Amino acid sequence: MAGSLRLSGTTDVTSVMGDVMRLLGGQGATGVDHLTVAGLMARAVGVTPLNDGKPPVRDNLARFGMFVDSAARLGLTPEQTERVGREVKETPDRRMTADTRAELIQGALAAGRSRDEAERDMNRLEIAARLLPNEITAYGAMPVPSVTVAPEVKVEPNITIAASDESSDYDDAMRSSASMSGSDTLLGGKE
Repeated sequence: MAGSLRLSGTTDVTSVMGDVMRLLGGQGATGVDHLTVAGLMARAVGVTPLNDGKPPVRDNLARFGMFVDSAARLGLTPEQTERVGREVKETPDRRMTADTRAELIQGALAAGRSRDEAERDMNRLEIAARLLPNEITAYGAMPVPSVTVAPEVKVEPNITIAASDESSDYDDAMRSSASMSGSDTLLGGKE
């Protein structure tokens, strides 16, 4: 079924960003273009792009691309990417926590960046995280799941036969018929 899928809220958006990083699998260390990010975002939410020449994520694509590109260049893990997005979007001062910033700078220094480069890259990542929209809309096709509903009502007959000591109407009718069986000869019947 073709249409659009909309996700909103910081948690959902940052989770998709983490999934994009998982799909990249560390291949974006030299940078990621925004069209690749659009395709990965659609894949992360289960949308197949339409064959119309347009990216599956169109709104705010440059902002999503800038954030993923910054995270990929720094070699962030999916979990670190999600954490940075959440911290920046959910804190009043819209910054990473000091612990997260120190962890990421140490990682950048270990990867061979100078202290100045690492600080500059952290600032870019923080700005990109601030610019992340709170909503993603992906256009494309999604499979519509078929739902089979099992019947919830099961009918099982419950028949109870109880024996009774009292004679039934059937027994009375049989006795009456037996008592009249000899009267056929009197009425001109069989001999």
